[in-house]
Amino acid sequence: MVFRCILFLTFMMALSVSAQMEEQVPATWQGVARKSGLTDTDIAALESNRILITNDTFKQIFFPYISRRNPLFITSDSLLNAYHVLYEESIARLETAMAQRLPGILRLILQNIDLTDDYYRKDPELLAAAQTRATLVTGIALKLIDDSYHVQDAELDSIMSQEVERIVAAEGHMMPDWLGTPDPSFMGLDYSRYKPRGFYTRSEKLTRYFRAVSWLQSIPFRVSRDEELLSVLLLGNGVARNRFEDIGEWVRVRSFFRAYTSFIGACDDWDLMTAAERTRNLSGMKSVEDERALLMKMASAHSESRQINDQLRFAPENPNEVAAPNFRIISAYSIPDAILFQRTTDIRVFDRAYPDGLEVAAALGSAFAQNNLQDPQKEQLLETISSCQTYFSGESLYLMYMDVLKALVDVPEPDAPDFMASEAWQAKSCNTALAGWAQLRHTWALQAKQSATFLGEAAAPAGFVEPVPDFFLRMALLAQSTRSLLRSSGAFEIDCDTIVDDIKNGEMDSHNKPDRLLQEPNINLDRLWQRLEQISRRLEVIAHKQLRQVPLDKSEEAFIRSYGRAIARIMFYEGNTYLSPRDDAPKVIDVHACPAAGRYLHVGVARPRKMYVLYPWQGKSVLCEGAIMPYYEFVNDSRLTKEAWKEKLDSDRRPPIPEWFSSVVSGGKLGKPNIQNRYYGRI
Repeated sequence: MVFRCILFLTFMMALSVSAQMEEQVPATWQGVARKSGLTDTDIAALESNRILITNDTFKQIFFPYISRRNPLFITSDSLLNAYHVLYEESIARLETAMAQRLPGILRLILQNIDLTDDYYRKDPELLAAAQTRATLVTGIALKLIDDSYHVQDAELDSIMSQEVERIVAAEGHMMPDWLGTPDPSFMGLDYSRYKPRGFYTRSEKLTRYFRAVSWLQSIPFRVSRDEELLSVLLLGNGVARNRFEDIGEWVRVRSFFRAYTSFIGACDDWDLMTAAERTRNLSGMKSVEDERALLMKMASAHSESRQINDQLRFAPENPNEVAAPNFRIISAYSIPDAILFQRTTDIRVFDRAYPDGLEVAAALGSAFAQNNLQDPQKEQLLETISSCQTYFSGESLYLMYMDVLKALVDVPEPDAPDFMASEAWQAKSCNTALAGWAQLRHTWALQAKQSATFLGEAAAPAGFVEPVPDFFLRMALLAQSTRSLLRSSGAFEIDCDTIVDDIKNGEMDSHNKPDRLLQEPNINLDRLWQRLEQISRRLEVIAHKQLRQVPLDKSEEAFIRSYGRAIARIMFYEGNTYLSPRDDAPKVIDVHACPAAGRYLHVGVARPRKMYVLYPWQGKSVLCEGAIMPYYEFVNDSRLTKEAWKEKLDSDRRPPIPEWFSSVVSGGKLGKPNIQNRYYGRI
């Protein structure tokens, strides 16, 4: 009798649990959607587009993959964001080492300005003026790093102090008297360019380094001007090969000026090392005019340089010319998007002050971007974009990254789900590509040259991977190449004791949560890059299997479930620290300047937003959730830091999302962030 009672109670409990499960697990995806909080309007939009971006916001993109309620959808956005967090911290480590080296190099240059050959002494007045210019430009850079630096000449020391004050203030436009008289090729300096942005605000040392390098990048030594040409030749002569007894020391100095060629590409202007190479021929020269003639001939033979104008200047008379031949002590690097923007805002061709981020996606081959570009001169604009596409291919890591983005805007795989050919999915892919590009530009805020305008209910699977296997393959190759280049550049061997000392001495904010790498300098970057490559390759395999309807094995299902924690570790979250993520995902950077109007085009990303996808599976639609990085593009009257951008996002002054993206966003716009902090514990 007792046994029968127990059996009856067990049976009733099973029925009760079954009834609860039926109540908790809706029979249709629409029921799941309602239980997830979607409105009838959202559900209708999701049914139409198969994709919906909501106002649910996360501090980090891995969080929804850990705290989940529905099957997952692993987005390309999530892998790209993990790449950028790891990449930016790796570059920050290299730049910290570069900041250590710069003061010594500047002192060496200043020390050797007086080491002149007989050639220079033929015109004493010109020589004195050139030496003064060389001393001021270099000395100001050193004073930006070291407040204690002074020169004996009281007048020159006063000029340096005044210039440092203007650079630190980072406001306004002017031509300092000591630089000469404004003319159409150089009307003055836009001091806002010296405002530290990106990761350079994380410490006093990096902030000073940013100002000094930006200063050295901004002062032209024009070949057409005797004083400026002789001045840069004096500077180059001081670091020429024959000035060094130890060839190793010369190689180290030379490598400083070309440190990021493999990362970004070629220098856009001639730099100090080019000037040093020219000084080898000075003994045979009769005059500055002879050297100028040779340099002009060299400029004609290498027309691929000087593609980007970053100065306050009028347009050259030659329609094919952007800037006259000139040197910079440190040259910023030429990047394809800046070349593109230079061409599409050329006032000699177009009546527009600012480019459009869609131009980058169009150059990568996005038909959606080409169709959605809005401009009165659209046909000519598309022709210009097409002519610039060759700049988006090459061997640098920057261009390799651009090739990864191309995979997102390519025609979908033949066996991809139908929704991937829709206008809505193309809008999502365009957003992903541009968000990735914005994060890349943020990393290279200092070193990349910026353009400026001339004046179903069987047991559902754990989730799905965005069906773009070629993207994941290219990401694996990119991670592999990045790791190799960072290793050869010494990023994995840099002694971080100085960073720890800076934190202890109060020179770096020990509570600066975004800078995980600097708080824990012993993190093995090499291993993290290896993990990122492995994750990318595994996602490629899973994407192929899904496209071909091949069931995933248990380890692949487990991989999808653990994906959030995997990329969290790539983003410097060890143990269970991912449960309390930092609020540092928003990034912004100015990419084009219109100095005459005092306004700047910014691109950036906000905090990740939840994305729902209706994925076709076994003849039914499965509601999946993932996350994207929303792309923003807007003009502002000052250059924004990440702190100002975050404040703007959290206020009613946030800019609207691009119109072309609004069709896949709930309600057509992204409102004030509704940050999701709840952890559901389904791992």
